[in-house]
Amino acid sequence: MKILKIDPSSQQRDIILKISKEILEGKIFIYPTDTVYGIGCGISFEEKIKEIYEIKKRSFDKPVSIAFSDLEMLKSYTILSEEEEEFIKKNYDKGYTFVVRKKRGKIPEIVSKGSKVGVRIIPLKLIQGIIRESMPIITTSANLSGKKAPAKISEIEKEILRRVDFILDGGKCKLGKPSRVIDLETMEILRDF
Repeated sequence: MKILKIDPSSQQRDIILKISKEILEGKIFIYPTDTVYGIGCGISFEEKIKEIYEIKKRSFDKPVSIAFSDLEMLKSYTILSEEEEEFIKKNYDKGYTFVVRKKRGKIPEIVSKGSKVGVRIIPLKLIQGIIRESMPIITTSANLSGKKAPAKISEIEKEILRRVDFILDGGKCKLGKPSRVIDLETMEILRDF
């Protein structure tokens, strides 16, 4: 397992290219977000998504979310009303996961079985650059299902650390708690801080 120290607010081209290549090869990795550390892989790798569920000991009937680089990338995978788009623009950097309608055939069923999917735009320049250069990634907290979500690498269980291909260590996550989940169609808060 490789650990790479990063500055999540930077736009270091060499790191973006190096990590993007790993994602395009189907690697599973741990990375910082604005909320807590996530575990993910590119959304094209269904076997790797299954492996993430197994690593976390997460039930396959619980959906995971997807992180996009920006609103334009998000719109090519989802169906958004003008109001939903505006809400995302104003709130993507406030620790939200948005539940929106997904386009048919664009998102693997294992991610979300229904007509909706949880999405994020992580407001960290380096993570956005990596996703833009590669593809949308799975984003779910880097913990065993039911355990506390980690705000720093030292809080991640060893059995998770051992099973990933690499780790991006960006220090302590700003919010330090899981994202607030909101369904943009109903404006219902499904999980609060």
